[in-house]
Amino acid sequence: MKSAGTVNAVFRLGREMSIRVPLQSGDGVRAQVEAEVEAARELHGRTRFPTPEPLAVGEPGEGCPVPWSVQTWLEGTDAALSDPGGSLEFAEDLADFIRTVRAMDTRGRAFKGTGRGGDLRGHDAWVELCFERSEGVLDVGGLWPADLALDLVGAWHLLEVGPRAALRDALGCGDVEWGRGRAWALEQAMGLVWYYEESNPVMSAIGRRTVGRLLADD
Repeated sequence: MKSAGTVNAVFRLGREMSIRVPLQSGDGVRAQVEAEVEAARELHGRTRFPTPEPLAVGEPGEGCPVPWSVQTWLEGTDAALSDPGGSLEFAEDLADFIRTVRAMDTRGRAFKGTGRGGDLRGHDAWVELCFERSEGVLDVGGLWPADLALDLVGAWHLLEVGPRAALRDALGCGDVEWGRGRAWALEQAMGLVWYYEESNPVMSAIGRRTVGRLLADD
């Protein structure tokens, strides 16, 4: 089956493992693979939820020009195929996961103000482009200090109204933090709709669903 990933493709390896292959090449790929492996290693066993355990890093070779990683395979349900948006239990689990990750020791690392969150105004030009391109049309990558509002985008990517409210209550989000999370969800979703319309229909459909939730959200 064709992968719907945009950064990595994941393939099953036997019954208990999977291979994670970057979809991009370049000088920074190895550093990205190693950072993802370290993030997965740091997260593994730190929450009450199972997360992939990194096992090895593979070298580029014939048929695969980039480094790749091997990790444990976790059975689960694809949220793009089986929408959990109406599940209060899922919303409560998501809130618990977010709280646990937020409480983890950053080991001296600090958010630098860019990359994962920051000043939304810096994305004005991108969102403006998304609106222009959307006329008539309506991924464990890292573990590091980030804008807390980025934790909230799943409220619209994954949840309907009732469970979304339960997530907000469980996290104790104020109006400003919640509003910024909503804005980041819009920034992400608008790009998915038009950018992947031809090349990755699954990602485009996810963005379209999120935009619909945002438009219906009071």
